[in-house]
Amino acid sequence: MSVNDWYSLFLANRPVEMKRSGSIGKKTSCYSMYISKLKSAQVTENLRYQISAFLFDTKTSQMFGRQCRTEWKRAERDSTCIFNETLYFYSEINDRDLLLIIEFVEEGNEHISPAVSVGWFSTSVEKKRAVEISENRSVEIFGGTPKLLIFDKEAVLKPVGNVECSYNIHEMPPFFFQTIPEFCIVCDKDLIPGILKDCSDDEWLSTPKEMPTIPAAIDAIAIQFKNNVPELERQITNDIEREWALKDGGNHKPKAVIMDRKLKIGVHNGYSYVTEPFTVDLEIINASSNGTLRSRKKPIDFGKSSNWGEQLVFQATGNPRLALRNLYADPRMAIIFLLEYTFHREDNQSLNQTILIGWAAWTPFSDDTYTGKEVETRVSFVGGPRPNPEGVLCYKNVLNQPDSLKPLSEKLEIFVDFKFYENGRSVHNTPTPRRSDSARVPTSRSTENVHSSRSKGSRAQIETPKSSVPPERFPALVDTGRSTSSIDELKSINEELDRFIEEPTEIPIEEIVVAKKAVEESLPLTSVYKIPFEDMRTSNFHRSVHSMFARLNFVQLRDRNGESPSTDDVTSKSLIDMRRERLDRLDNAHIYFQFVAFKQLISLDAVPSKKVFFTINFYRFPEITTESMLLETMEKGEPNLLKKLDKNGAEDESAPPGFIAKYVIEGEESKLDFLDFLASGHSCIDVWDSDSLIHLGSTIVPLRNLYRRGREAVQLFIQCPVVDTSLDAGSKAGSVLYLRVANIGLPSGNGELFEIKSKYLLN
Repeated sequence: MSVNDWYSLFLANRPVEMKRSGSIGKKTSCYSMYISKLKSAQVTENLRYQISAFLFDTKTSQMFGRQCRTEWKRAERDSTCIFNETLYFYSEINDRDLLLIIEFVEEGNEHISPAVSVGWFSTSVEKKRAVEISENRSVEIFGGTPKLLIFDKEAVLKPVGNVECSYNIHEMPPFFFQTIPEFCIVCDKDLIPGILKDCSDDEWLSTPKEMPTIPAAIDAIAIQFKNNVPELERQITNDIEREWALKDGGNHKPKAVIMDRKLKIGVHNGYSYVTEPFTVDLEIINASSNGTLRSRKKPIDFGKSSNWGEQLVFQATGNPRLALRNLYADPRMAIIFLLEYTFHREDNQSLNQTILIGWAAWTPFSDDTYTGKEVETRVSFVGGPRPNPEGVLCYKNVLNQPDSLKPLSEKLEIFVDFKFYENGRSVHNTPTPRRSDSARVPTSRSTENVHSSRSKGSRAQIETPKSSVPPERFPALVDTGRSTSSIDELKSINEELDRFIEEPTEIPIEEIVVAKKAVEESLPLTSVYKIPFEDMRTSNFHRSVHSMFARLNFVQLRDRNGESPSTDDVTSKSLIDMRRERLDRLDNAHIYFQFVAFKQLISLDAVPSKKVFFTINFYRFPEITTESMLLETMEKGEPNLLKKLDKNGAEDESAPPGFIAKYVIEGEESKLDFLDFLASGHSCIDVWDSDSLIHLGSTIVPLRNLYRRGREAVQLFIQCPVVDTSLDAGSKAGSVLYLRVANIGLPSGNGELFEIKSKYLLN
């Protein structure tokens, strides 16, 4: 297995972290969910069905952990599908608000229809006692999709069948907790490096057996640089100083000093670290002068070292030979290298900041042979916003060009050279501590130096011949641009957003006060996009805004009879007669989003925007971007009116105020799908400053009250709080968007007017 394959395995099995901290139990508990069979009128004979399982936090409306999908099973007669599947996961948290969601999915046709949910149920993760697996019970399943838990916690659930299952506490050996991370749901279909899979036993994961480990070690560790090291460190230091200056208000630029350079080495199986990264100190040497330039805790003198260029090398202090524990005999095992710098402020040395400069992975058994080999090799470091095993932000400027401009193999600048010894020294299977207990490896000069490439007389001379094997490459960075849309369009809105590691414009800084020594752990990734639903709660127009809307020349919306649509209350929660909606003779729906006004709330440190534009995500349509709109000042207390601009960028006096985005839903099948979407769907709108292109915030527009209920047309006047979703905590509305949203029904087949299908129009 190549590094590309390992990285794909890592991305597929990387669990979404839980955003809040729960109460820790007395011990780590492993849980098992056994699902026997499903019986429901939604099940069709000879079609195939699958179990999809994930975890859900009701307090934050977040889907987290690793989603597990079992093998497809073909349904039998009598609307029954037999699974006989067992799911396993473990947790240290004991919290009633954590739910295990089990969803049953019907296989779709990739050319005709997607996979659809036929039902689901949930159970609290917390379990008080262990029971025998034979104690099955029948549980009701509910129709629709469990994603409605994100948007509507008060939804009325309708039973559509039942499932026989049992939920137990399951005893597992210690190595099970070592080979997979917390909240990672696995089943018998999964291949887990470190656990032997017995194909002859259908329940092999219930009593797992540990894989044998390969005794191994590495030494002769050296960091080589393609480009000038002082220039690279100057660039990193300048970026840190600029970030600190911005954080302090820009009045003073503090000086950053490199306090420490270190390399972390760990063993990863594609799911989790099986050996937590240990730290190796680095010393700086000048390869041409055969001597140490500086100790590891002092910065390079840029003036004196500027002529040495590529002759600077970082090597492990004392050239230790390091044992690699728990390296299982599996080609999917990888050795992870993490290059970190620690900076401190010259004016306050107690404030330290650790930055991950780059990371690398190497698969020692990619050829699937275990013959006691000795390998001298070189591995390339990568950086930037791609996910990494540490789950932290990585410095992006190690690379010459942005990821979108050049292939990854053409822009690597830092390499790690080392020697790998299989069966080099005796090691044993050792349960490793969790992340908080990672040990620091001693690197004294008395450490054994057998087979070292350095001589005793000239310890600074490093010889690292290039390996005949080409450097391993990682997959190109996947485009993960943020897009938030309706339930039907997303696999899971919070799950997808939590997987995204956004490329920062600046390196995040966190001040940590530590006495006399640097902080060893990298900063955790906290800037994860999260939807604050409570802060985005919508309301109706205030009377003053209605008055402004009535007196100005906005484009009027009319139904087919020339009448104004009926106005509904966006906050009402009336029951919907879906039968009446489906039998409505008006098969076509024209959905209008009319942008009326925008109000920026008073903030002492914010500069008011003069022009804005919007991006809209709605139903199955692609994201659209509106034109820039001028914010015109109105009477005191009234919001800013949205006005169009002419081709010269000035206000277009001839155009009516506001802006309209129109979507057309046509056809019987599209109508039925759209009616289901309206029950719990939302439209997501992002607001941007046109001059600076700064993201001002996001808002969610509820659509439940757009059902026509037998009328020709219906409209909503909605006041939407716009929330800065980039904040980690304490999100609050910084502005308000005023919209009119309308659903106008029209009969199908009335000439050219109704020939547009699944398109949007902008006015």
